[in-house]
Amino acid sequence: MLPITLLALVLSLPAQITFVSPGEGTLGTVLTIDGAGFGTKKPIVKLVDTLTGKSTPLAISEWSDTHVVGKLKKGTPAGARDVTLKPKIKGGLVFVAPGAFTVQAPQPQSVDPAVAGPKEAVTVSGQHFGSKKGKLFIAGKPAKLTAWSDGAIGALVPKKAAGGVVDVRVVNPMGETTLAAGLLVLGAGGMSGPDLLSVTVGGQAYATTGAPAVLALQADGQLVLGGSFGVGPSLQIVLPVDVAGLAVPLAVAGDPAGSVAWRQGAPLVDPAASLWSTAGEGDAYEVKLLALQSGRLVGTFHGTLQRTQGGASPATLELSAGLFVATVPAGP
Repeated sequence: MLPITLLALVLSLPAQITFVSPGEGTLGTVLTIDGAGFGTKKPIVKLVDTLTGKSTPLAISEWSDTHVVGKLKKGTPAGARDVTLKPKIKGGLVFVAPGAFTVQAPQPQSVDPAVAGPKEAVTVSGQHFGSKKGKLFIAGKPAKLTAWSDGAIGALVPKKAAGGVVDVRVVNPMGETTLAAGLLVLGAGGMSGPDLLSVTVGGQAYATTGAPAVLALQADGQLVLGGSFGVGPSLQIVLPVDVAGLAVPLAVAGDPAGSVAWRQGAPLVDPAASLWSTAGEGDAYEVKLLALQSGRLVGTFHGTLQRTQGGASPATLELSAGLFVATVPAGP
């Protein structure tokens, strides 16, 4: 039995929802709802679409007067939801937590390896894929699934997938999202198509193809890869690699002679741009050169960078899911 002082405190709490966690999720997400006045019988908890008013019930597994646990087991389109709780109390009110939960569509963020051939295994990483198998499309073709979890999907590249840089699309009952230029498929005819530069920065994906992705071979043997993504960020990679003697695969990791730099908010040539680079102590980066075929270089990069310009406060920036395909110009 509760002490008199604690019992009096519980009885004095207003009947309401005070806490919902997590604030977002997808199929299979378990929500915890705290508050007061829920009653001793299992309540009815629903997610109500803030735009259409349509509701999706949660499967309740735990309940008390102050604490309820429920699981989202039915598909519903992505978007904001009110969380409603109706106690099984005669004349009881329906409690509402406005906009307390957001249903998320699947969010693919990277593919590993970034280069693969038909029928080869790849893993698509991201979040909000859901607890039940959905569908994965590579180059518009359905891929055979080998594993599925909320954060990773295992699959085989479709046999008839077109060669070149292709999109990867994830579909589940909450919606679908396409990772543009997420994978390079090596077809039987070798590499083809335009140059490509794609990168994920802070969860935001950027991609550009064609002329903006430029590879220059400098006289000192360094490769300079650069790309402008329109208004906003640009990327520049400098690698100390002799293309003529390149052995593939080759990894360049933490080599002080090379650098990975991210210029944000201005063209690459603007020295006043906010620059994040591996020049700072404690930075780490890795660039992998995966293939050199018919004068086309393929690679990936990853870096944890520091800001060297544009701000006095120490900060770091994560580059991930970087993939480039560039035509190597003929030497002088």
